[in-house]
Amino acid sequence: MTEALQAKLSYAYLNTRTANDSLNPDWGMLIPAGSPLVNVPKHTASMILKRDLNAFSIDGHLGLSWRYVDSRLGDSADPSFQLPSYQLLGLFMNTHLSDNFILGINLDNLLDEHYIASSYSALWAVPGEPRSIKVGLSYEF
Repeated sequence: MTEALQAKLSYAYLNTRTANDSLNPDWGMLIPAGSPLVNVPKHTASMILKRDLNAFSIDGHLGLSWRYVDSRLGDSADPSFQLPSYQLLGLFMNTHLSDNFILGINLDNLLDEHYIASSYSALWAVPGEPRSIKVGLSYEF
């Protein structure tokens, strides 16, 4: 990498399981010890590539983000209900408008991926956020 280009990578492996038998109070079902936890993926990964824009006489940076979330259990009462894995891409840019003002623009879920962010059961799943643009202006003092 050069001084103007930065890369950040992260990866997590989680093998989470229940420690004891427990009763699911909503469904009245026994969840045996060693069962996977709901909404916890085994593998997650992310990457951010960021380019300094000083070479273009712009005091700021431009970047690309990527996030991967593995499939995971979606309902403790029904182990066959699995939420599918998904990947998200994003773009971002920040620039100093002056010594004190910074403009930030984020384009999240660039490819408008349809995914389930989390669930409580097969009857109650939360969809992920569609493509969105966020603009922020901050003041440093």
